[in-house]
Amino acid sequence: MNKGKHFTRVCLDCGKVMENVAGNLRFCASCRRERHNQYCRDYRAHNEKPARVMWYTVWDAKTGDLLASGTSEMCARRLGYKSANSFASAVSHELSGSHRTYKYTFARERIDRSEVDSLPPVRTIQKKSPPVRQHRRAARDDEFERLHHPDDITKSEVLQ
Repeated sequence: MNKGKHFTRVCLDCGKVMENVAGNLRFCASCRRERHNQYCRDYRAHNEKPARVMWYTVWDAKTGDLLASGTSEMCARRLGYKSANSFASAVSHELSGSHRTYKYTFARERIDRSEVDSLPPVRTIQKKSPPVRQHRRAARDDEFERLHHPDDITKSEVLQ
């Protein structure tokens, strides 16, 4: 039984004849796959580097001092948020009025991506690498050398 698949259709892209297919099928399997791949490529090209980005400005609510300004990553790092998404969520909740924050005042606007790309790179403080631990045996050998230096007078030399 065909379960309602008793139509013969022609693919709109390549013209292939498809038999026993659904009545609303417009493209053959290979053309559907190619159209889907093209859709994914277009989506990534449009969304990986958007033309406009969100720019946040944060002030202290009590004093009105400017605390941070930049993208969500920049502001989150400056204010000590765990991630850029948590910062953006806090801003969204504050601006929508669902959660009131008494510590900060936020402003959000869209700016051209080129303005953000022209900024100097963010400076980061590089952490010092932890000290290299020696192998236990090497540490014991060093301890032995320190305690039994060749210039030390040993008990056998004193007895002679």
